[in-house]
Amino acid sequence: MVEATPITDDEQVLLDRYLWFYQALASGQRLPATDAQRHFVDVSAGKATAETVHEIAYLKHRIACHKRTLDCEVTREWDHYEYQKCK
Repeated sequence: MVEATPITDDEQVLLDRYLWFYQALASGQRLPATDAQRHFVDVSAGKATAETVHEIAYLKHRIACHKRTLDCEVTREWDHYEYQKCK
């Protein structure tokens, strides 16, 4: 399991370059063509453990996005303007 640790510079480079691809695989918009891509899909669905730098970077990104969403939801209750800035 990937912990909610900060995204490293190297992971950010991967996310900047490949996030669109990761999201397409995870959402099913792109079908996996290799064993590595099939494993990535399983990891993103919670069916396998992250092993590659790509899988770890993507899961850390999803954790960070989820945390930001939770922060925004809490903020929304107190100040609608702050919630809008989170989107």
